[in-house]
Amino acid sequence: MKKFLKKNGIIAMSVHGKHNVPYFDSILKPARNLIPDYLPKYPDMERFGTKDTFKDVFVKAGYDRVVVKKLLFRYSPGTFSDYWNNYKKYLSKPLKEKFNTLNKFQKANFREMVKDNTLQYTKKNGKIDFPWEILLLTARS
Repeated sequence: MKKFLKKNGIIAMSVHGKHNVPYFDSILKPARNLIPDYLPKYPDMERFGTKDTFKDVFVKAGYDRVVVKKLLFRYSPGTFSDYWNNYKKYLSKPLKEKFNTLNKFQKANFREMVKDNTLQYTKKNGKIDFPWEILLLTARS
């Protein structure tokens, strides 16, 4: 990317934070317990999820004036049923295949574990309101 920027050009990138993103954690923690190899071939989702790790990548690539800011947003996926059904709907094929290896009891147990994880973010109207941490980086070439 750096070679395509003009001299002193600015690049901006954003990633999910390592912490405070329960949209993912509410599902991934139980998934990893029930299906140990749930995400084996994928790089760690949180590898750039801290200010230091995100900044280090750009410093090592030769960027100057690297600044990372932490932002916190709110996101509502709707009710738990909306959240759960959208999760299943948009699973990649390899993850869907792993999910489908679970028997009926395991799937129900998985769903309940996820639901338990979302309760602290569920409002009285039944809608989930997740915090969502984003890291925003700017740097000069």
